[in-house]
Amino acid sequence: MKYSRPLFVFIISIIYFCMYSMSSVMHETFLINNYNTMIAEDKVLLHTLLYGLESFQRAFIILFVLTIHRYVFALFVPFLFVCSASASYFIYYFKIQITPYIMAAFFEATNNEIASFMNLQLILWCAFALVLSLIFVWIFFKYDKKDTNRKRNNIFVFFTGIFALCVIVLPGHAKNTQYMPFDFLKSTYKYTINKYIKVLCDDISKIPATANEEDLVVVMIIGESTRGDHFSLNGYERETNPNLKKIEHLINFTNAGSCHNLTGVSVPCMLTRAIKSNKEAIYEETSAISVFRKLGFKTFWIDNQGLRNTIVLSSISDLIQEAEVAISSNRISEGLGKSEKLYGDEKLLPILDGILAQQDKDKNNTLVILHTMGNHWQYDHTYNPRYKVWSPTCKPSKENYDPDREVKCDTGVLLNSCIAANNMALCSKDELINSYDNSILQTDAFVSEVIKRLEDKKAFVVYSSDHGESLGEDGFYLHGQGSDHFFRPEQFHIPMLIWASEEYRKNNPEKYENIKATADKRVEHDVLFHTLLGCSNIETELVNNELNLCSNEANLPDK
Repeated sequence: MKYSRPLFVFIISIIYFCMYSMSSVMHETFLINNYNTMIAEDKVLLHTLLYGLESFQRAFIILFVLTIHRYVFALFVPFLFVCSASASYFIYYFKIQITPYIMAAFFEATNNEIASFMNLQLILWCAFALVLSLIFVWIFFKYDKKDTNRKRNNIFVFFTGIFALCVIVLPGHAKNTQYMPFDFLKSTYKYTINKYIKVLCDDISKIPATANEEDLVVVMIIGESTRGDHFSLNGYERETNPNLKKIEHLINFTNAGSCHNLTGVSVPCMLTRAIKSNKEAIYEETSAISVFRKLGFKTFWIDNQGLRNTIVLSSISDLIQEAEVAISSNRISEGLGKSEKLYGDEKLLPILDGILAQQDKDKNNTLVILHTMGNHWQYDHTYNPRYKVWSPTCKPSKENYDPDREVKCDTGVLLNSCIAANNMALCSKDELINSYDNSILQTDAFVSEVIKRLEDKKAFVVYSSDHGESLGEDGFYLHGQGSDHFFRPEQFHIPMLIWASEEYRKNNPEKYENIKATADKRVEHDVLFHTLLGCSNIETELVNNELNLCSNEANLPDK
């Protein structure tokens, strides 16, 4: 058969569609069958066929555009296939949807996060994609130069490329971005634009503000992947809060919601004026940290997620840079002696002790952000073995695992010493929940320890998780899934707590009573920016008292 570039691309597109686009088509069908009531049942098959056809068409367009030059094809086709293999793996197994926020999570992932999801199956998927793409590159190099219609093909490629660029760049062309490979190309473009906007963001600390407190310590604890319905304080049947339930003057918000189900969005939502319905402030403004620092607060960011070590600056690393002092997890580990048996977020406590000791001497206003590892997967790696109350825990392999950790470990540095353990699908739901609830016990102990260290100070503590977590409900795991069709409630229902010391309550009785009055209301991350500033007695037009829990003007919906 005589070589023809369009036929060659057509064959590649069929293979690409079957291997990678089908996961998106299957996911779309799943969403329609389970969550979308706008499409009649007898129209689902037709919708799926049309969706699949459009997915194939878009894959063909991208691959055809890449044939404009041999070296362009050789460089980008392997990259495209490997990225698509990785994306289809997570779409198929974790039901994610590729969005700018997902791309941010991918580009800004820490080494530990990457390692925690790495497993042999994913490596094989990507390796096969690479080998297959290199075969296509070899065929293209060997036969395309002999094609007598190369000039005509390049003209077609040029105009096809203009069309593809318009679809990727211009808004409003595709309601659903789940078209491989358009989904991650368009989402990557939007992510890049948002990063550029962030560089040009406004410094809100320039807006006039005054601080009316002295010797105040404010601690914000940012949890990770913690579900509100797994807190016994919120009615969970297991006793997961044995320490927090004993703390007096702790205000628990039973109906708290996250701004988003991805860390890279929800954490900036907590600390900026962004709200759930409008997140633009994440990219357009600095955070509350800049205001505290401008007013003379000593500002600390203690990071136990390794976010300062990401290759690409993230929306969270932008926040970290606003703090006067930032301490990363690497420095935390280096500062601890090998004899100290501290696990997970316990490593933050000696650092906090040092900050508080210095504050005792200086008597200055202080803001401390503790960004914890919390209840991030892998759950058994986040807690001290003494919190292993429920068994059996999640151990995907029966061989070569540490009996104290119940997680299979290897010696491979590349995979962060844990390989087969990364496939949570090998665990039963009961094992997964046992591991998760054990990690909640460590969170309970950690937050309690932070509060105990502040009892003799004028201080208040805010604890809020960034988002929740799916533990196998309807086949969903982890977090980050969602679209216009649906959202997972367990990924948005979070625990939120506020505690105030005796001295703070004595100096600010009205503020404390106002917080108590909102405990039964529906609260979101929207309130945290305004509450942190308002409860710190900072007067500024930046504070919206309707979202300030310390204000008697707080206006929040009922449950």
